[in-house]
Amino acid sequence: VEALARTVERLMVFNYEFTDVQELKQIIYELMQDLNGSVSQAIHNKPTVLLKEELPILAPIHRLELLSYVSRNKRLLRKVSMESMVQYQNAKYSVPVKYIGKEVTLDIRRDNLFVWYGDKCIRTHPISEKALNYQREDSLEILRSDVFKYLEDEELERFVDDNLHAYDDL
Repeated sequence: VEALARTVERLMVFNYEFTDVQELKQIIYELMQDLNGSVSQAIHNKPTVLLKEELPILAPIHRLELLSYVSRNKRLLRKVSMESMVQYQNAKYSVPVKYIGKEVTLDIRRDNLFVWYGDKCIRTHPISEKALNYQREDSLEILRSDVFKYLEDEELERFVDDNLHAYDDL
């Protein structure tokens, strides 16, 4: 608290005596340089010296891990089922076949469900009360990979279109 008070005190000297955002950024940069170049009472050393010593052992932080601390969005882990679906609430949502058996992160934002594999968003669905929520390309891929691999593309596409409409009526 004392360190923060001292820092704010140093900023008070400028008392709105800057003309634009760039000038404010320059003031803050100079203050940061000054603070990091001064001996800290807490660590009895300059922060810049310690940073140089610790830099070789620092590892990058995964962005998605950080988001879980600051995000107001709900995040859940799910395993993709053999039917290439993930479950959220009482509904199932399709994902590409290549993610079967893999663990994905569900990111719920407002009325949308974002499905992430690592740091890549692999699918987005509007949140729905329907039991089954397929995207057309997922449905084609699922059927082409297994049950209907003997069908021609046109027949398969017609079958998928007919059945997607039937799912909407459930």
